[in-house]
Amino acid sequence: MRPRVFAYAKFNIDALISLATNLRGQPCTVDTSTRPKAGSTHWVIFITFEDGIEWVFRSPRGGSSAIITEESASKLLISEAATLKYLRTLGSIPVPEVFSFSGNADSDIGVPYILMSKASGRPLSEYDWIELSRIEGYPTRRSLLPLTDQDREKVMKQLGTIMSRLSDCHFDKIGSLLENSHGNTFVGECFSPSLLWQHRDELEGIDRGPFDQESQHLQSLVSAFKAHAEELPLSPHSFFAPIPDPFEYPNWTSYRQAVER
Repeated sequence: MRPRVFAYAKFNIDALISLATNLRGQPCTVDTSTRPKAGSTHWVIFITFEDGIEWVFRSPRGGSSAIITEESASKLLISEAATLKYLRTLGSIPVPEVFSFSGNADSDIGVPYILMSKASGRPLSEYDWIELSRIEGYPTRRSLLPLTDQDREKVMKQLGTIMSRLSDCHFDKIGSLLENSHGNTFVGECFSPSLLWQHRDELEGIDRGPFDQESQHLQSLVSAFKAHAEELPLSPHSFFAPIPDPFEYPNWTSYRQAVER
């Protein structure tokens, strides 16, 4: 049986361990019996060093579970690495440190990846942020930790501070950050989810930037939206709004029925 760590992709785990060991100068391990954590676009595993420090290995989802093409995933990953590196130079915005990355599968590891530091603390997803457990019939797949209103206020204030600092970053064009061969940051093609997700990255004739004016960016989004309606399958996540609010239904079953219409 294939180890659970390869649930989303087969990659060279020995090459990954060797890379991390060489970068930090300390032996490390990967638990191959643990299935990667995953979201809509990426899967993640953790590398553990002898002193307890953990690094994050993050790679795009591929195959039938991918929501963008392999080419777009590669471009997006390269831009994400450049963005994290740029934000880290500012010093005032908490982002992971990027130790290594590859936008394609040509490296010894065999998959596109970002190898980066791991944030301390617990993920917010482990907490019952909107108190879904109060809804009758809500499926308890795992117990969520409680949150007080004071905790929520603290989180929102922290997010507000980060957003305020991000708003101080200004560029001469609208698009996504990239790095040139000298390590300098510049604004390139726009990799906004509105232009990529739900197979919109496959649409032709869409201006993808970089844009000199906000009106050009907005016109691009409108063009992608219109082309999606004409050429791509429709789904609730793409068009049908508003998305049902679970608290407006008497129980979880009726909410799920509304979502699946």
